[in-house]
Formats: sequence, C-alpha cells, structure tokens
Amino acid sequence: MSKKLRELQARKSAVVTDKADALKQAGALLDQAAAETRDLSAEEQIAFDSFRAGATAKSSDIERLQAQIDIEHELIVVSNGKSRKKIVSYTCRQPSQEQQTYYDNLRDIRERISRDGIDLEVTTSWKRERLSWATGVSLVVPLEVRCETELALVAKLARRLMLGQTTLEVEFPGYRYGKTDWLREQDLR
Repeated sequence: MSKKLRELQARKSAVVTDKADALKQAGALLDQAAAETRDLSAEEQIAFDSFRAGATAKSSDIERLQAQIDIEHELIVVSNGKSRKKIVSYTCRQPSQEQQTYYDNLRDIRERISRDGIDLEVTTSWKRERLSWATGVSLVVPLEVRCETELALVAKLARRLMLGQTTLEVEFPGYRYGKTDWLREQDLR
C-alpha cells in the first residue's frame, strides 16, 4: 500500500471519528432535554444546529476522501498491472515430531471417546437469552429436526416454554441421555 493511500485512509478515519463525536454531542443535548421533559433552550438549539451542520460537513469530507482513496487504488492497479500469477498449490513443511505426537494422541483420545463413550448424563434444559435484535432460546431436548415441519414443532415448544404453558419435565418426564444411550447409538451406525 502506498504512503499516500495510508495517509488518505488515516485522514478519512479521523473525519469519521469527528463526525461521530458531533452526532453524539447533538444526541446528548436531545437526551438531556428529553430526560427533563422539555424542549431545547435557545442556546441548546444553536449548539444542536452547530453539531448537525458540522456532521453534515464531515459527510461531504468523507465522500471526497473516499473518492480520493478510490482513485489512488485505481492508479496503483493501473501502474502495477494485474498479476498473472496463479496459485496452483500450497506447500507446508512437515510437522515436528512433537506436533505429530500431540495430534496422534488427540486422534487416539477422540477414537476412544467415540468407541467407549464418557460417563456423563445430559438432561433436558432450556435458557432464554435477550439479544439486541431478537430473543434467543437454547434448547436441549431429545428431538431430531430433519425438515421444516419438525423445526416448526421445536419453535412451538420453545414458545410454550417461554409463555409458561409447559415445562420440560411435563414434555419429557425423567429424560436423561447417558453413556449407555451413546453406546447403543454407536452400535446402530
């Protein structure tokens, strides 16, 4: 990347930060007036208009800087030309003996756990999580979802749980998934 391009990007970043600061200050004035359930005073209105005008001016500066960055990119591509090299393969060095031993051990552990299982019992559970854009539900139940109809059943169950219309103990009384279940399923595979 050229020095000029880096300078332009740094200037654009600084202007974006300045614009964000101006908008935050304008927002703070509005929030303060709203908290006090009143309109902006004359001085606050002047300050608010000044922050908004500053943010608008910064927007045009950002657009101009972005245009300069785009032009600089084009000049770099035109002056350098496109590379005709194609990557046809990657070469990696052999892992060290220590790494090879580690991965062999890891592979053995995975195979042993898959074959013999582990002493662990999983019970049904659910947890609601509020996200900024939705409500998430983590659900651990003995259901297999292979199509949209089965997915709809899971969604209905989650909804009924959130509304308190049912519990997991009512839906799946005494359910536990343990080592014997795992081993039985391994035999079916």
